[in-house]
This record gives sequence, C-alpha cells and structure tokens, in this order.
Amino acid sequence: MLESAPSYVPCLQVQRLSDFNKADGSYRQMSYGPGLTICDDRREAWSCNETRDSSSTVQVAGGQEMTDYRFFDWVIVRYPDLVTKVMFQAYGTKQGALHGLLISPLYPTKDHLKLKRFPTQSSKTTYECSLRYKMQAKQMYQNAQLGNIGMVAWQMTLKTPEYPEGHDIIVISNDITHKIGSFGPVEDLLFKKASEKARREGLPCIFVSANSGAWIGLAEEIKHLFKVAWYDPSDIEKVLGKEVYTSNNQLGGIQIMYSNGVTHDVTTDDFDGVYKIIQWLSYMPKCKGFPLPILETGDPIDREVEFVPTKAPYDPRWMLNGRQNPDDKNCWQKGFFDHKSFHKILQPWAQTVVTGRARLGGIPVGVICVKTRTVEMTIPADPANLDSETKVIQQAGQVWFPDSAYKTAQAIKDFNREELPMMIFANWRGFSGGMKDMHDQVLKFGSYIVDALTEYNQPIMIYIPPYAELRGGAWVVVDPTINPTHMEMYADKLSRYES
Repeated sequence: MLESAPSYVPCLQVQRLSDFNKADGSYRQMSYGPGLTICDDRREAWSCNETRDSSSTVQVAGGQEMTDYRFFDWVIVRYPDLVTKVMFQAYGTKQGALHGLLISPLYPTKDHLKLKRFPTQSSKTTYECSLRYKMQAKQMYQNAQLGNIGMVAWQMTLKTPEYPEGHDIIVISNDITHKIGSFGPVEDLLFKKASEKARREGLPCIFVSANSGAWIGLAEEIKHLFKVAWYDPSDIEKVLGKEVYTSNNQLGGIQIMYSNGVTHDVTTDDFDGVYKIIQWLSYMPKCKGFPLPILETGDPIDREVEFVPTKAPYDPRWMLNGRQNPDDKNCWQKGFFDHKSFHKILQPWAQTVVTGRARLGGIPVGVICVKTRTVEMTIPADPANLDSETKVIQQAGQVWFPDSAYKTAQAIKDFNREELPMMIFANWRGFSGGMKDMHDQVLKFGSYIVDALTEYNQPIMIYIPPYAELRGGAWVVVDPTINPTHMEMYADKLSRYES
C-alpha cells in the first residue's frame, strides 16, 4: 500500500477514464508510475494495482512526476506553481510525436533539429542530419548530438527501381554547426575510416561537403600563453595588400569550378542535389564487381535510329537523345540511345567534347561524343592582376584541344571505375597543333587518353557516325589495337576515315 498524502499537500484533481470491460463485466486494473502518490478524496491510499470504480474522482499530490495519462480525460491544476513535470505518455506500444513531451509547452517553437538547422540556413547551407529525412540511414561512428566532432558518417540503404530490394552506400558529411565544419585530426580519422569501409566493401561513397577548410588545434594548457588578436580574419585583401576580391565566390564559385571541370554538375537546391546523386547511382552496379542494373524498356534496341547526322554542323545531343521532329511538332525523332536516357556531365568545360551516361536497351553505358560546331572558351580576368582581362577564344569543332583531350581522358577513367561499357562516337580531324596548345601540353593530355583506354576493363565500342571523319593523330589515340581484348570499331558507310 502506498502512503497517504498529508492533508496540507496541494493536489491536482483528475478524473479517470472508464476502464469497465463489457466482455466480462469487470474493471481493468490500473498501473501508475513508481513513486507516484495517488489518494482519493478521503485521503485513502491506493495500491498500484488496486481496482477502483470508474466514477471515482482521484487526486495526485502536487510536486510529483506524473507520466501516465492513459486513464484520465481532464486535469485541473489548482496550484500550478507547485506542480513540476506533467507530460504525455502514449497508450500502448505505438508512440506519437507528443510522447514524453511536457504538457505545458504543447507546441515547442524549436526542437533540437531546428536549433541546428537555423545557423546552417544562415550560412546558406544544410544541416547534415537533415539528409536522414531524405534517405533511410544508419549512422556510423558518431552521434551528431554529442557535438564533439564536426563530421558524421552513415551507411544508407536505398530502394530504387534498379534495386528494389535495396543497396547500400556510404555517406560522409561535415557538421557545419561544429566549428563551422572545419577539418581537424578527429574529423580526418572519421573520414578515413568511413572511406576505407566503402573501398573495402566496394560500396559507392558520397561526401556532402559543407566545411570551412582545416583547423589546427591548440592544447588548452598553453592557450593562455598566446597573445594573438585577429582583425578581419576573413579579409584576403590584408594578405595581398590591396582590395581585390569582393567574395570567396570569385575564387571558388560555380563560375570557376564548374567551368574548369572540377564540378561535374550543378543543382538549384538540396532536393535537386539528392535527385542527381540518386540518378548518378542508377547507372552503376550496387557494389564493385556486381552486375549492371539493367532496366526493362519500351525502346527496343533493334529499332531504327531516326535522326541522321548531316554534313552541316549539328547538335550531337540530337544523335544521342533524339529531338522533336522539325516537320511534326507532335512527333519525337528517336536518337541512338533509349528515349531521353542520356544525361550530360561536365557541360561548360572543354565544350568541343560531350560526355555523359545513357542507356542502350536498358543497359547503362558511358558516352563520349564530339561537337561539330565552333565553340567559345572564356578565360576570366584575375582581379589580382591589373593587366589581365577577360579573353574569349574560338575552338573549332572536331578537334582535340588540351582541355578537351584532358576531359576525354578523365571521362574514360570515371566510366572505368564505375564499371560501365563505353561508346565513343569518333569524329575528330586530329589534335590542335598551335604553339599555345603545344605549350599547354596537348600531347601529354592526348597520351592520357591512350593510358586510360589501355587500362579499361569493360567493353569499348568506337563508332564513326555518318559524315564523320577520323584522321591523323586522332586515329592513333582510339585505334582498337590499344586494347584489343576490349575495343571494337564500327563505321557508317557514309563516314570517312584513314589510318
């Protein structure tokens, strides 16, 4: 039996819900939390499991913790200043959003996640734990709520049309709320362990970067010995001795990193970013050495390729993806690959070469194609150099320049790591041989193409389209004898080539 509450103790008046069992005419036993003093209006103590008539009015001693509201339908607080923790508890095993929350703040303005999201949104980035609400994830190595490390890693299981049973990936992300996401020894160690796990198990690894670079820690015991004051710590002009850059975007923004090939693609928001990551993963096997994800398609491989290249310059995407029929706007003129399956990457960099991924009969493949039009390459002016100015350089189509040769080699290496078959639509007249291009190492980047083709472990199909040509040094670079066990060459009867 529980002890009776003294008559002078202020109380909460509560009324029980009916616990009458219509099946057998009995009353259901009630169970209260440990240490909870419950008295009726005559101050008689109840045992924890004693059955009472449902019409009784009971009282809970003030100042006690009340965690079970399953059998009460209303509460009157007589002395709210003396009542401490009154909280919700779910009925049954299923717990809702209010389970365990205090009754007084029914609608909290900010929970733990919102408090973390606010400073990241002020920095125009995303709190890394928000990714868990976009994908199903199992966290590894670090609990983000501990707040003692600026990096988190997950092993995520994605269920996609390619792998409905699910496939695992490793995701690593900076925590921008911890020392503005900077790298230190512990962050480096976590990144190392997570990436090693991905390589050991052959899993795709995604790094969501939101950091401010590296930081060097200092022992707390000697910090007081240093008398250092930083004025304008982010002001690069103080280093250069003059006002030069207006923002960090001039050094590493999209207009720089997307145009020089460091960034493969750009997105408009976080949702679009996650979508492009999933789209990229849809072309790759679930793990290293696993078969390719082949999808059923309504676009058979034995159909006719309706778009035919012309002698005049044309958009190579029409040949790859198809286009709207110029004679009938309601009809689609089909291209080489499955309908609208080609997705371009590295778009603004080295535009004389087009690279991307597509599907042929549902099979994912890497694609390299050539632009036949003349394109423009813009070299931005450097604000730190008063003599520099923006330059626009014309680059002819069907020619390998230093940047496009390097882009070709990089794409081949990427597709090989992704274990994709590759199709090269060859239409090159050779390499640019100008003095500037020779100075910019066009021959070295051309040799990178040969090295990448030699190391390729998947099928490579070289196809010379109608009215295309392959001559001189360009033929030497893609000659099938470079990798005879994996390379084959095909040519349309309207093409021109010479070895």
